[in-house]
Amino acid sequence: MLKLFPYFVLLVVIACCSEAYCKEINTEKKPQQYIQVQVKNSPSQKEWKQYDTRTIDMVSGFKPYSKKVELDKYGGRTDIVNGGVKMYHQLYI
Repeated sequence: MLKLFPYFVLLVVIACCSEAYCKEINTEKKPQQYIQVQVKNSPSQKEWKQYDTRTIDMVSGFKPYSKKVELDKYGGRTDIVNGGVKMYHQLYI
């Protein structure tokens, strides 16, 4: 019986933390903003349909990367290095 006590305590702690996290998420929800776009599924369709959509900056909780990233002359990031190999290659871990 004493062997199971630490597992019981761990289960109670996880349950309390997950409940607090869920309450935090639910209180942060804001009404979503949408924009209207006109779409044709194929060129043969005669009429355009209106759909609600969002851009990435309209998604709640989105925070853009705030650091300025240096780019090389081809537009690639200089802070990430892949070892000087070609783009598609196998990587053994």
